Amino acid sequence: MTKKHSRNNRLGAALHSWPLRHTHTVGFALLGMTLGLVVVLVGRYGTNIHQASSPLRVLSQAQVATNSAYEMKLSNTHTIDGKDPAFGLDPGRKFLVTTLSVTNKSNETIKLWPSTQTYVRDTEGGSFVMHPTTTIIKPYLAGEIEPGQTVTGELSYDVPVDVTNARLFIDPGWNSMQPVVFALTK
Repeated sequence: MTKKHSRNNRLGAALHSWPLRHTHTVGFALLGMTLGLVVVLVGRYGTNIHQASSPLRVLSQAQVATNSAYEMKLSNTHTIDGKDPAFGLDPGRKFLVTTLSVTNKSNETIKLWPSTQTYVRDTEGGSFVMHPTTTIIKPYLAGEIEPGQTVTGELSYDVPVDVTNARLFIDPGWNSMQPVVFALTK
């Protein structure tokens, strides 16, 4: 074998193995960044990001959540099949709709953005986010709530047709308060 062929074979072998080494390098870099992020989050929030000083209290729909800053209540919780001309759901899904009323009892303006500060969970670990539907009449309008003002509107969520033990979590983060939790289904 000539020197030229020997050199080309070594070069070819090196180039052939390069993607594997590059893939490992990228993988280790991603692993390092992920571990770094975990360390930062654990340092910032502790081991339980949703750490609570006491267990969350689950309210029935007949109850009113109240403290010095707000009063929240639910009414008219029901389900609608997933057929919607504009925002239909996948088969096996339905809309879970409820009416939320929030009264600002504080002396400061508060904000509630339901699309980012509310979600539905079940006791099986499922988590469900808001989903628009044209079937609701008065959607909850996100934004500021002035002192003494009450804002009322409907919220809709995409849930499985067989969902049980669904709970609405309202977690606006006002003054580091725990989320308000309402039982929606049995």
